[in-house]
Amino acid sequence: MSSSKDAHRHYIDMAANAASAFVKSFYPMFDAQRAQLRPLYKESSTIVWNGTSYTGPAFREFYLTLPATEHRVDAFDAQPVLASITPSGTCSFLVTVNGTVTFASDKKSRKFSDSFTLSPVPDQPTVHYISSECFRFV
Repeated sequence: MSSSKDAHRHYIDMAANAASAFVKSFYPMFDAQRAQLRPLYKESSTIVWNGTSYTGPAFREFYLTLPATEHRVDAFDAQPVLASITPSGTCSFLVTVNGTVTFASDKKSRKFSDSFTLSPVPDQPTVHYISSECFRFV
């Protein structure tokens, strides 16, 4: 039984480390170098932004039309998607983020919740991409 607990702890730690690194890089890049986000997504990635769904190139175009932003992350959490564990020991991670964002066009901060599924890149099991994202103002 302890080996099962150890295995779960291993994946939980992996998720926490991946989320920490991801959050520390994603939002500063979104705010200052938005065009550089492109490699984090694949053509099959899906974004739902306040109820509107975008897939493939459409979300890249959408992100580039947003005004300048400044994000402040208040909290984030992550968990492994255990059902996605592969024979090589990789899995996807669910990352949830809460914070505030200020748009240059508005100057008023708004609370947000952002959820990501980070999935392993085929043939690069230690590298993850954003397979889905769901952003909402709260």
